[in-house]
Amino acid sequence: MSDKFYCPLPFVHQFVCADGIAMCCRPGKRHDMTIQEFEDSEYLKSVRQQLVNGEIPQECQICKQEEDRGQPSIRTQALVEYGVSQGPA
Repeated sequence: MSDKFYCPLPFVHQFVCADGIAMCCRPGKRHDMTIQEFEDSEYLKSVRQQLVNGEIPQECQICKQEEDRGQPSIRTQALVEYGVSQGPA
């Protein structure tokens, strides 16, 4: 794994529930839009760009805090599940 903070979920996953759609199942803002609208949204593009840049989006702070405590997170589980050993170059 590179030193960059990276999560594959915003690139390959959507969490759809009764109160909206989000990039993962973590607590946070749910968006009232279709899957396609969410996929094309400026919000998701911004989160993806932050990850490509090695930045930690606000939405990802819960995973970062868990990892800092030495606990597994949704992000680390997704890295294993999707076979990602490092973020994009």
